[in-house]
Amino acid sequence: MWWVAATLSILASAAISSATYTICVLPKTTSYYSADVICDKLDATPIRCLIGIDRLDCLKKINQNEADFAVFEAEDLMISADDKHLSDVLITHRIHATVEKKWEYGVVAVISNKANISQLSDLKGRRLCHPGNNPFSANYDWSEVFSLFFENRVAPQLCDKEVSVEENRIKALADYFGESCKAGVWAADPEIDGQLKNKYKSMCGLCDVPSVCSQRDKYWGRQGALYCLSDCLGDVAWSMLKDARLHFSNVDVSVCKDVSLLCPDGSTRPLNSSDPCVWVTRPVPVIAAKRAKAAD
Repeated sequence: MWWVAATLSILASAAISSATYTICVLPKTTSYYSADVICDKLDATPIRCLIGIDRLDCLKKINQNEADFAVFEAEDLMISADDKHLSDVLITHRIHATVEKKWEYGVVAVISNKANISQLSDLKGRRLCHPGNNPFSANYDWSEVFSLFFENRVAPQLCDKEVSVEENRIKALADYFGESCKAGVWAADPEIDGQLKNKYKSMCGLCDVPSVCSQRDKYWGRQGALYCLSDCLGDVAWSMLKDARLHFSNVDVSVCKDVSLLCPDGSTRPLNSSDPCVWVTRPVPVIAAKRAKAAD
């Protein structure tokens, strides 16, 4: 609930008067806190709570003067930018957990230095450790965009009209990378999921139980992809930067701990570089308010 404390700090620094303001909150936040818990935190402040259905509903409530402000994510603002009825809703603050924090999180390609990867073309035929399409709990707001970003950038994508979108994606991976592990759900239909895993077995070849290749696999998810790399199975892992740094700082779990970051331009940098090369980032949350209230 760090954004609640950050929001209160911002409001306090703005020298708010004794006037009462209304914040729109959700029944459940991405940190699994209920609206009741959040509103209790605000009970001793000049802020009252209004519960919205979702963040877009909160945008509408602000526009209709039912709420004064709310905390939003980047995708909410992209949607509102195309809605002329929401043009009067302005961003007032970006919420940073720390002064140094530029984004909510960054996603990186971590490579084993033993793999001798020095440019993007060197990834062809290498072993990929992938966290899966939906490996993170809801509090990280991981989406398919982040999951597929790396493979879409480096592996030539296919568009065979005779097969499904899911098969085009996994076939493109299998054609480009060598034996890998991308455990978890490949297709929503369990029967199709099983058929794809049977057809493209190389994408489960590095998994702990290749014949199952499920979310229960040792090498599935945030930590799983990094263990796949540090257990000397893979050549490259797709990971959150903070997860990779934490994982490889623990020598007890890192057998193959000599790793670097592979940059989008093909260069490499140390994992703990002060200027890490991230492939994609999630922007920090923001506070947005109606134009008339933003001046307050």
